[in-house]
Amino acid sequence: MSKKTFYVLMAVLMVSIPGFSAQERVVTVQNSVRVGYDDNIYLQKNKAGSAYISDILTLTGKFHISGRTDAILYWQPEVRY
Repeated sequence: MSKKTFYVLMAVLMVSIPGFSAQERVVTVQNSVRVGYDDNIYLQKNKAGSAYISDILTLTGKFHISGRTDAILYWQPEVRY
């Protein structure tokens, strides 16, 4: 990274961080567990029907940066056993 790029990045951070930190932030974490049965309805090769347990973690956040700007974060990974 060149010095010019570094200075521009630092200037943007110095201007945006105080406005971002002064605003309200809402972060929600939700965990869901599902139990089900996959009967291989799509008839994939070498796959028989099977039961499964699915663990879904949902992370949602809404950050009010200014009166006209919001940043929304949504992430939902799923793990199947």
